[in-house]
Amino acid sequence: MKNVKVLLVFLFLLNGSLFPAFVNADEAKNDFITVEKSTVIANKNGEAKVSGTTKKKTKVNYGKFKSEKSDSKGKFTLTLKNKTKEKKAFTLKVKIHGETYSKKVSVKPYSKKEAEQKKLEAEAQKIKKEKLAKELKTATNAVKLAERKPTRASYDKANTLVVALTNENKELSNRLIKIMDTVEANEALAQKKAESESKEKERIANEKLEAERKIAEEQKALEEKRIADEQARIAQEQEQQQAQTAAEVETGQGLIKGSESGIYHTPGSTYYDRTTNVVQWFNTIEEAVAAGYRAPKR
Repeated sequence: MKNVKVLLVFLFLLNGSLFPAFVNADEAKNDFITVEKSTVIANKNGEAKVSGTTKKKTKVNYGKFKSEKSDSKGKFTLTLKNKTKEKKAFTLKVKIHGETYSKKVSVKPYSKKEAEQKKLEAEAQKIKKEKLAKELKTATNAVKLAERKPTRASYDKANTLVVALTNENKELSNRLIKIMDTVEANEALAQKKAESESKEKERIANEKLEAERKIAEEQKALEEKRIADEQARIAQEQEQQQAQTAAEVETGQGLIKGSESGIYHTPGSTYYDRTTNVVQWFNTIEEAVAAGYRAPKR
């Protein structure tokens, strides 16, 4: 034991800290060789695989004249045989710096029942592994899609799949956090754009209403002017008619002029005042027409 303690101190000084300070010499001694399982079951051929670790490139002895060398990482796999009907014990030994370290391993004999049970467990484990791989792939693809098209719908779908994972996946969860940040930022921009477009539509609508109001006012003013002009014209014609009637009463002469060109002109017409070569006067248009005169073309 004294030699072991001296060796550990030497290794500590050589490598910095090979073992934690609280590990005693006996515990450190056991750590020179480890196995994944201390009890294994032989297959139908009476063979069982045992895997473990030790110092790299070190021989692991497991029987008389039987040994395997660990690889560059210190890993090893041994094939132990037990064709008996009883449990068989093996002692795995390694020799490091002149000291021998060992680990006990038991190999249970082949049992059809246990083999079938082991097979069922392996199949169940395979199915479980495939299921986990499938759901992880589905969730990962959903997250990738949400990253390409960051919408609330794609995020919700991906989040549902990630939350439903049998094994928590922090990487996907962290990616979802970033996706949500992007979604919220996009939604804020979309809302701002929608508000801006709404204000612009409202402004255009108000301008249209104002333009229509002005057009309506202008049309109303034009219509009022037209009516006023029409009323003034009618009043003027009535006034002229009254004056004509009064003149006819006073002079006994009609006011409709019959020109040399055979055209009659009524008071207020375009050429009435210009017509000076009056051949005949008429009281009514019927008289002028009866005398062979016609109305002007315009």
